[in-house]
Amino acid sequence: MFRKIVIIVICVFLLTSLAGCETIQRKFTRKPKEPVKPVPKFYEEEYKSEYPNSTLYDNHYMYWKAWMDELITALEGDNNKKQKQTVEYALGEIKSMQRYLMDVKAQELQKDIDDLDKIAKKINLGTLTSGMAISLRVDADRHLMRVKKDFSLSQVKDYIKPQQ
Repeated sequence: MFRKIVIIVICVFLLTSLAGCETIQRKFTRKPKEPVKPVPKFYEEEYKSEYPNSTLYDNHYMYWKAWMDELITALEGDNNKKQKQTVEYALGEIKSMQRYLMDVKAQELQKDIDDLDKIAKKINLGTLTSGMAISLRVDADRHLMRVKKDFSLSQVKDYIKPQQ
């Protein structure tokens, strides 16, 4: 008697495990493959801005000036991460300014880019002593004044590349 009950329980267990949550037919049929999606194609086009180059130059100039002010303020403290971030952003903005200038003025601006790059390398070396920070702050302030004097929009408006 006990054997019959065990066999019946095993049979019931096997039947329910075969059935599972879905019907047997749905359980053993293959699922259809998803169709292969076409690969998107990208066509390279030259970017044409809707703004004149003088406006773009002025925007980068304003951003550069703001980042330089922020750098000078950051050099007063001892937050090395903030100093690295501000000098990198200022360097990126001054390089963007250079793209909109004709070759003569772009070469003049390259000297100032090199000066800012030297400041960036000193900051990226690691923690600064208070004496080094003061020296870098003076250098950054000189750089700021020199570029403001020579490369403001009113000074370089004749040297900005024409719109293409």
